[in-house]
Amino acid sequence: MRLVKALAIAAILAITSVSLSAAQDWTNAWQNERNDREEVNIKLPLKEVWKKVKVIGTGNPVYMDGKVYLLYIKEGFFFDKAYINEVDIKKGKVIKSHLVGKVNPFLYIRMIGHKGIYYISRVWLDDSKDEAELHTWIHAYDLKQEKIIWEYKNKAPFTMGSSSNIGAWLNVYKEKLVLASFQIRLSPKLYCLDANTGKELWKTKEPRGKLDSTMPIIADGKVFVGTADSSQGHGGHIAALDIETGEVVWDREMIGKNESIENEGWVIEGDSNLIYKDNKIYVSAYNHPARGSLRVFQANSGKEIWNTNNVWQKGFHETGLIDMKYFYGVGFKTDIRKYDLNNGLIVWKKLYAKEGLKLWLQTSEWICCSIKDEGLNKLIFINKSDGAEIAQYELPSYGQISQLAYISSVTPIENHLLVGIEDGTYYLFEGSQSKSGDELVRRY
Repeated sequence: MRLVKALAIAAILAITSVSLSAAQDWTNAWQNERNDREEVNIKLPLKEVWKKVKVIGTGNPVYMDGKVYLLYIKEGFFFDKAYINEVDIKKGKVIKSHLVGKVNPFLYIRMIGHKGIYYISRVWLDDSKDEAELHTWIHAYDLKQEKIIWEYKNKAPFTMGSSSNIGAWLNVYKEKLVLASFQIRLSPKLYCLDANTGKELWKTKEPRGKLDSTMPIIADGKVFVGTADSSQGHGGHIAALDIETGEVVWDREMIGKNESIENEGWVIEGDSNLIYKDNKIYVSAYNHPARGSLRVFQANSGKEIWNTNNVWQKGFHETGLIDMKYFYGVGFKTDIRKYDLNNGLIVWKKLYAKEGLKLWLQTSEWICCSIKDEGLNKLIFINKSDGAEIAQYELPSYGQISQLAYISSVTPIENHLLVGIEDGTYYLFEGSQSKSGDELVRRY
């Protein structure tokens, strides 16, 4: 039973365990409430510093005040115990464990850090009643006080057969915590809480469409969300809501101009989250089975600026990377494409994997991605200019579910990369100290 539970959790963590953080308030500077994952400064080649297996944590690394914090779940017979482990990053050892408390066996869990507070969202199923319910909890744990300062709970009816399609995405900005709680395409809700007290400020079932597994993006006083809609002839929506009131500012349907009504419609799905940059919203969308488009909207009005409209090309399935001139996207989890931000024209396209291709971070010279190749996880570095592979690192996993476990997080920490795998295996790599840096890169 525990193995079945572990497999289910690992499958969910595959889409949930990227740690989020913002430059001024959050715990890392490389990713923020806008989800634009700005360039970091790490030089290749990388040197492995240590490898740990199920001893420091199980996901969602957050870097704060020179220390790394990881969620750790200790399984029990009736209840599990949730800990936040404080890790010495240089040695890979747990310095201190903060007990959050007992938790019901969960279907989903996610964490973010903000101003010394860890926000943990989890979803668990209560099937003790005639009508089963999904419960979403948020625990706000203050690291300095070493205690939970507030908790928030809501519930929604549960539809059988959909236990793997639930989530509780969090984002926070200027003392407001936004929660997107959903059972995919069934019972979506959006909530806004006071980040200091947990008081519910507003909630809404808007916008139209059905919330999918995407993170709410916050910028310019608005919350931007993507939705899916499986109704024939209708696409998913991109919407902006006023963060103070929850009112819909604008709402745009994603269906393509050349789409026929027989198709399901454009959706935002998987890890294909929105990106905000320079008053624009970038949307990676796909239309089953193998169509997709990169679409760009004005953030203040919702007016579409351009779209690739490549309806016969493979769709987008993962969150892209964006710099000052180009957008790098993943097509159907197998290839990477580079687009010109001015006009949406494709610069290059390269095939890299049969499955599991995911983009993590970027420097001015390269982008970092992960793939699964015949059961083995690999971290691959791609030259931005021409799409050529410049370095590759194999990362074996050692847990019970190693063949099923994917890379679940890649976190830059100064001149290091902390790489996590779903089964609890962690690697720490150190970047080159050479001034020439990337000139030393070779294939590994």
